Amino acid sequence: MRRIHDKRASLNDVSHWMDSTFRVVADKTEVDMSGMHAVNVLLEQGRIAWAEEHRGWVAAPEDVVSALTNDGFEEYKRELLWTRSGELAAGIWQGLNLRTGAVASAIWVNRSDPNRAVVFLHIDGEPVAGGRDG
Repeated sequence: MRRIHDKRASLNDVSHWMDSTFRVVADKTEVDMSGMHAVNVLLEQGRIAWAEEHRGWVAAPEDVVSALTNDGFEEYKRELLWTRSGELAAGIWQGLNLRTGAVASAIWVNRSDPNRAVVFLHIDGEPVAGGRDG
């Protein structure tokens, strides 16, 4: 599993945290994701947060989609699932970065507050998680 490291999350053990750029760690190999500036901005603004209990992000889905779009991912798929009563229940968004060939996916499940949906973020099929590295 890839992990995003947000140095604001813990000041007690700074040595285990990476710098404030958005980075992914997979199999102890660090891959620079600094090109995902808009996602970093969401973290800095507190508009996206890691929820360990859900093993996903809590955010407004449109904020995540906008961040991915701003970082060069062009939408090629968006599907929405509605309840019988007409409320948005869940959705999926996928985008392709034509410059890098990377694929981003955001899958979300709405809760009572649609601005606080649980969002599962993947880059090239690898989950992007928050918090500390194992």
